[in-house]
Amino acid sequence: MAIEQTINKHAKTSGVIVGFSRSQPVYYRWCVTRHNRAQYVSATYQMANIESKKCETHKESSLSKRKLSEKAVKKIMDTLSAFLNLFNTEREHLVCISSGQKVPEDIADYLLKVEDVGKKSFKEFVDTRLKDKTTRFHMPLTKTKLKTVGSVSKSTQIKSAKNVVKIKAERNIFGQLIVLSQEYQIDMEKVLKYPLSPVPWSLSSPGGLPLKTKKATLLHKLEKYI
Repeated sequence: MAIEQTINKHAKTSGVIVGFSRSQPVYYRWCVTRHNRAQYVSATYQMANIESKKCETHKESSLSKRKLSEKAVKKIMDTLSAFLNLFNTEREHLVCISSGQKVPEDIADYLLKVEDVGKKSFKEFVDTRLKDKTTRFHMPLTKTKLKTVGSVSKSTQIKSAKNVVKIKAERNIFGQLIVLSQEYQIDMEKVLKYPLSPVPWSLSSPGGLPLKTKKATLLHKLEKYI
């Protein structure tokens, strides 16, 4: 903004680069000497004592701009304070990063011992297939049923045009987009601005839970006056 009120302001002309923009040498000289011209104009104004007082202060320091900036900062602080601090060491329970939901004690204990579960499965594989050879090496492996945060909440289902739509992230859509982008001109950066799900995640979290709004916080504050 300081450049806009000094160099850019004094370097402005009625026609700007119209008339010589097609001449490369002239355009180059205009770019090189543009800031010098603005400096001379500013010095001339000061010598003639006709410099505008508006240039002495920046627009950001005006009362209206300060109020807008303070309002924007307050809005950001309110938004951040409404978020859940997942890295707060004072909390005794485990919290899901994506949804902010408290994880039940049984699942939290299981996640803390999941390394031991993996070591136990590895030892069982070595003993039965390599040492004792009671099971053939190429026999299918039994999938371990893991208790994760995703098992806490169920997928939310909604009815749309007499069809049941499940709210969940679609990893297959991402793979299909990559394949299609090799054949067609698809702007992946623009596509990935939107959630890969049938329903926007602004209404529900990937775990299927409805997102909390500030209405809940407002309700708790109003309860104090009842």
